[in-house]
Amino acid sequence: MKEFKGYQDETRFVIEHWAEVRQLLDAVDAARTDAAGLLNFIKARIEEREWFDSDVWHVEVVAEKSEVRIYKKAWTQGEDHALIGFEHLTLDNILGEEAKASSYAFVPARQGGVPSIWEISDNHCRVARVH
Repeated sequence: MKEFKGYQDETRFVIEHWAEVRQLLDAVDAARTDAAGLLNFIKARIEEREWFDSDVWHVEVVAEKSEVRIYKKAWTQGEDHALIGFEHLTLDNILGEEAKASSYAFVPARQGGVPSIWEISDNHCRVARVH
């Protein structure tokens, strides 16, 4: 059995400031909840735009992927449809140093072809992944 050599400095800090640590953890949970609400806010803002017509456009939130998608109903091809999406919209990805939130365009395959996802960022597009 390994001998206990005492607490690390960080552990001592947490013990000494436990009330503040709990308060901070609760604040982080609340901020994550608020960030999740951002998805529905984005959806609502899109639906408020002058060009948005619910007979023509569809906008949806995919909460488990932290994603907002928009597409023209006419773009539907079977169960697939070309769409524009914003994904990974989490608190960590929005505020983190290495932001991973991104936008993309999904283009379904034509008769036996391979669908592709185009990543959109900083004035360029690239094929990010092929399904």
